Amino acid sequence: MSPYMASLRHYSAPSPAMDHFQSIPPERRAEPFVKWAGGKKRMLGAFDSLFPSHFETYHEPFLGGGAVFLYLAHVGRIQSSLLSDSNEELMHLYRVIRDDVEHMIAELAQYPYEKDFYYATRALNPQELAPVERAARMLYLNRTCFNGLYRVNRKGQFNVPIGRYERPTICNASNLRNVSALLQGVELQAWDFGAVLDVARPGDFVYLDPPYQPISAVQTSGSTQESFSDSQHGKLFEIFRVLDRRGCMVMLSTASTPLIRQLYSRRYDVRSVQYPRNASRRTGRRLATLLTFRRTGRRLATLLTFRRTGRRLATLLTFRRTGRRFAAFFAFRRTGRGLLVTTFFFRGLLLAGGATSLLTGAGCLLVSTILSFVGFALSVAPGFTSRTSGFCTTFFASSGFFRTIGFLATLGFSLFVIL
Repeated sequence: MSPYMASLRHYSAPSPAMDHFQSIPPERRAEPFVKWAGGKKRMLGAFDSLFPSHFETYHEPFLGGGAVFLYLAHVGRIQSSLLSDSNEELMHLYRVIRDDVEHMIAELAQYPYEKDFYYATRALNPQELAPVERAARMLYLNRTCFNGLYRVNRKGQFNVPIGRYERPTICNASNLRNVSALLQGVELQAWDFGAVLDVARPGDFVYLDPPYQPISAVQTSGSTQESFSDSQHGKLFEIFRVLDRRGCMVMLSTASTPLIRQLYSRRYDVRSVQYPRNASRRTGRRLATLLTFRRTGRRLATLLTFRRTGRRLATLLTFRRTGRRFAAFFAFRRTGRGLLVTTFFFRGLLLAGGATSLLTGAGCLLVSTILSFVGFALSVAPGFTSRTSGFCTTFFASSGFFRTIGFLATLGFSLFVIL
């Protein structure tokens, strides 16, 4: 659960419409047809009392999955609307569903869920396809790629790998028809969110749902073509202020972070709601645990970090750090029916090297001591001769050699302890 913030100005308390929305039979209800990061389908109940009951034109510059638009259209609050998003492929998909949904459904009926077909479809240049084929490609990739992510490389090419599903729903024909019916007469544009200033008029309702700012340093969505930086949040705040002064009804939903609270809390009505985000959830055979750790005083013990997707299990790292000692135990990967346990060879070498250094050092120091004692005993024994002197010199030299080896071996062991 992560806190979200909703900021609203000039809204009149509406009558709750969630009961009416839920009473619509599923076969007649229009729901988001794309999997999109930050979708608000599960937040409609919390947002219901915040939406204005009467307004002129509805604007949504960050359309995404369109859950809010579909909800407001279903309950009869939208008379006219202008929907937009900076993602051109997404907006093209919306246009085709609005204008040519039957050809779209027929095209998708030919698309199988197969690995080779997925990568062949992904490799196609959407600009070179017919309008229906281009839209079908976008929806097919969205429904079958890993986690429904939308990510492109520096060349603007979609590069998300195929996901692992049992039987993914590529085309929900009835839902697409229901969405198409609600999109009739709706203006759809592919442009930056700043363009809302050129089209919003007094009395319009503008709903802003930007990519949220990560709540923690390690939390990122990684699902959109561009990240939403602090400067963009600052630009959005200025747009929010201009729209508010113009007389628009403005609502913003985003993560409750220090920056967002600093920008909006002093001037606007800010409500905190709980957004159910399944960072670690099990769906069928899927399990994703991001991080589990414990810190006590100066001791840091990371117990387990792993990710399981489909039938593939990969343990990325298992380690324990206590004081100055660092011990990496094992990592393993399971693919299909096989289990391959891969030990950290460098750890084994360190253990073997440390043990060898300790034993060698102790043995050499012992031999050095014995040789020194023998050399001294010969030098003071009765009948000391030049020949005996040569033996003593040999023993003392050998003693020094073994003492040096012992010192180096002990130094090696000390380095092992430090590491």
